[in-house]
Amino acid sequence: MANHSDTMQRFCKWETPFEPFLGKYMEIIDVQGNEAEFTGPMAKRMMPPPEESYIQVPPHDSVSTVFNLAKNYSIKPGKYTVKYTGGGISGLEPGNEINIVVLGK
Repeated sequence: MANHSDTMQRFCKWETPFEPFLGKYMEIIDVQGNEAEFTGPMAKRMMPPPEESYIQVPPHDSVSTVFNLAKNYSIKPGKYTVKYTGGGISGLEPGNEINIVVLGK
């Protein structure tokens, strides 16, 4: 997440890859139009989110993370389009689509 503004920005990490193994926030579609099955855990949350649920991004800076889609989705070898669908509580906008190829073992 990049902050191109002159002020500190923040977002809730819930329903984002910054809290990688909790909740469905990605759309993973194969070339036949089938959505990969979500197999990860879901959570009920207290509202409003506590302060420690937020990530701050300084002006003209960015934050990034790495996560493994296969830990929460049933993904077989093939070609997929992946898109962040979050929003909601996180306050982040849906992202760009990326295309991936999953190879078999």
